Amino acid sequence: MRETIFLRRTALYVSFLVLGIAMASWITRTAAIRDAIGASTEQMGLVLFGLSLGSMSGILAASPLVSKFGTRPIAICGIGFVMVAMGIIGTGVLLGSKLMTAAKT
Repeated sequence: MRETIFLRRTALYVSFLVLGIAMASWITRTAAIRDAIGASTEQMGLVLFGLSLGSMSGILAASPLVSKFGTRPIAICGIGFVMVAMGIIGTGVLLGSKLMTAAKT
């Protein structure tokens, strides 16, 4: 019983750590990313607005999805989506593509 609680707690901590590092690495580098893709301040504002829209969509969709599929698969998919999004952001920046960088939102 204690091992199960420990494993679940550790999984929760790791989940928050991974998501926190992903968001921190993206948000703290927005100026460098803007310069790398040649976006204007207004265009970066739209990219960040897309991030907000994506976050709100995820929050609104989470409850019905968790009710239907359970917590574990939705949490695993969410972390997977964040990892894929970070890869898309990195690829978009390397290619200098504003559209690809913004598409992850």
